[in-house]
Parts: sequence; structure tokens; C-alpha cells
Amino acid sequence: MQDNHRDIFCSIIMSTYNRRQCIGRAIDSFLAQAHDSAELVIVDDGSRDGTTRYVQRVYAAELVSG
Repeated sequence: MQDNHRDIFCSIIMSTYNRRQCIGRAIDSFLAQAHDSAELVIVDDGSRDGTTRYVQRVYAAELVSG
């Protein structure tokens, strides 16, 4: 087994509900990390404040839907 951090893959699960006003800070923090072998999975539990639309609009370039 190699001791190479690039081989490590990590999934970060972020759950959200009506957090449009602060989710951008959390996403920006994830995107600023030096570790590039990670994914951010955002699970929105039916927000009614436009959280999903905000993420789709502001982070369209980084977004990969699954």
C-alpha cells in the first residue's frame, strides 16, 4: 500500500434545510481545500427558502448532478 494522499478519496455529506443565507460559506470552504480527491454531496431536506436554486445558480460551474 502506497503512502500517497492523492489516492485517498473522501465524500463530505452536507445536509441542509432552509440555509440559503449561510450555505455559500460552507461550500466555499470546501472548494478552498487543497485536497482535490474529495466530493461534496449536498442533501436538501425540502428547503422552502430557495436553497437549492441558490446553489444551482451560484455554483453552476462546479455542480455535477448525480
